[in-house]
Parts: sequence; structure tokens; C-alpha cells
Amino acid sequence: MEEHICQSCGMTMAAIQHFGTNKDHSLNKDYCSYCYQNGEFTEESTAYSYLKPVNQVVDYIQSNLQEKIELTTLANLANISHFHFHRIFKSVMNENVGEYVQRVRLERAAFKLQTTNMNLTEIAEQVGYQTQFALSKAFKKYFNISPSTYRNMPTDLTIPVRREECGISDIRQDIRVIEPVEVVYIQVANPYKYIDAFTKAWDRLLKYVRKRGIPDGETEYFTFSRDVPTIITSPEQQRIFVCVNNSDHLEPSGTIGVQTIEGGEYAVFTMYGAYRQLPDVYTYIYRYWLFNSDYQIRDSMVFEKYLNSPDEVEEDKLMTEIYIPVSKK
Repeated sequence: MEEHICQSCGMTMAAIQHFGTNKDHSLNKDYCSYCYQNGEFTEESTAYSYLKPVNQVVDYIQSNLQEKIELTTLANLANISHFHFHRIFKSVMNENVGEYVQRVRLERAAFKLQTTNMNLTEIAEQVGYQTQFALSKAFKKYFNISPSTYRNMPTDLTIPVRREECGISDIRQDIRVIEPVEVVYIQVANPYKYIDAFTKAWDRLLKYVRKRGIPDGETEYFTFSRDVPTIITSPEQQRIFVCVNNSDHLEPSGTIGVQTIEGGEYAVFTMYGAYRQLPDVYTYIYRYWLFNSDYQIRDSMVFEKYLNSPDEVEEDKLMTEIYIPVSKK
């Protein structure tokens, strides 16, 4: 059977009984039975309720990569028995806990090797390895290459380009210090596989928040990623989230999570025009601007903020801000 991924929660549907159902009781291969029943999204099923604690665990892992992460701690945080936690985490994330933690740590290390001047000891400390030797051994096993060779290997993050090669003409940039922003989010399922993946995620999120009085005139719209560019994290494992600021302090529920975008210093790039230009903007940032600036990337999430909507203006009038966490070199 062909593997399908639920477009709401991202869970793998490996059998017919995992599919959701439409109003006419036919199978719906876009959504799983936990999320979609009889043509309606569910909110209260037991399986659906597991998504909230798994989201909380993932948020915890992301914020504590430099610390020793114990399975007992994660299971207690999720309030799920240790016996069941392994199975539930893997059913939601399609990776077991150990695989997930190691992958995220090593991909973070790879990104730091290519975008900072940190030595391997410093990187090991920041991504949760006790020594540079432990990191080096794990890194070589995962990437089939040593950290030093990887650092010197030319890639799309390490080869500078001229500005005219980026395809960017109209962009404004400045350095800002921002306050933390609490957001309500939902994951975009298969963002690189389905052309309507972002539309479906936005529809799902906005349907949820509208029932609770959001959005209003003060609402801000964002996307963020917990991963590094696709040259390091494979497309099928990229975790991208659409979100709005949590002005009403909503609580997490099922696929809906709550996350704080870290405050601090950011390089902010304002793009004018269609979203399809975003890859060119990131090329400009990573392969031109960073090489010619006094800044390096800081260890925090990259995110985008949308100042208007395709429902309101023509494509060429869209305004998007890209926030890159930075610190002085």
C-alpha cells in the first residue's frame, strides 16, 4: 500500500483503517481517522489528544538540545507512561525519540559548521555532546564524512555569490531587537510534496482560532521552521509551521500548539512581491549578505512575517519580512 501522510497532523497512514471518512462515509486519503470523521475535523478523540503532549515534548527537545535529554523526563512531560510513550511519539513523528534527538542535534551541528567559526568543542557543547570526539564519531556515522571535511566542503551555504546572481532587485534590510512573541501554530504537512500544503494548514489554523475570536485587527501572521535548509534536513523531514500571535493566550489542543518565538537581535529583510521569490531571498541572505556583513547566524528560529495577504492585494504588492537571528561576528 502506498504510504499517505495526514495533511492535518502529519501522521503516517499505513492501513485503510487509518484513513478519515467523508460525509458520504467514503475514505478520505488526505486526513487520518483521528483528525477527520464524517466530513468534519475532530477535536476530542484519544489519539488526537496525544498530539498536544508530543508537540510539547518536541518544543522541549528543541529548547534543550545542549542538555542531557532523558526519556523519563520526556514521558513525564507528556504525562504518558514510559511503556506507551515510545510508540506514541513514533506514530506522530515517524521517528523514535532517540533517532529524532540525534538527527536534530547533528543537523544543528552541521549548520553551525557551515555558518559559524565555532570550533568543534564549542559546537559539541551547544548541541548536547559531552566531547568533540563523541560529536565527531556520531557526525561521521550519520553524514559519512568527518566534521572537518564537512566544514571545508563547498555547499549552497558556504559558496558566496555576487548580488546580481541572487535574482534580487527590491529588498530592504535592517537590524532590529524584538521582544519574544507567543504564537499559536499548526504544522504544515508535507510542505515540499503538495502545492496546497500551506493553504490547507492556514485554513485549519484560522478555522480553529476564528472560533475563539481571533484573528482581529491586531493579529500578526508568521511561519517558522525548526530545521535548517534542505541541503541539511531532507525535504520530507522539514518541519514548517504557520502561526498567529497568541494575543488571547489560547491553550494547546491536539494539532494546535503554542510556541514562543525568541526575542533578541535579528537581521530583517523586507521582500516585495510573490512568495515564489523567497528562495532567491534566502540565497541572497545566506550566500551574499552574510559573507559581506559584520554578523553571523545566532542559534534561534528563522521566521517569516506576512504584512498583507494574497486575498487583499495583487502578487506584486505582497510584503514579507524574513527574520534571521544574528549576533556580531
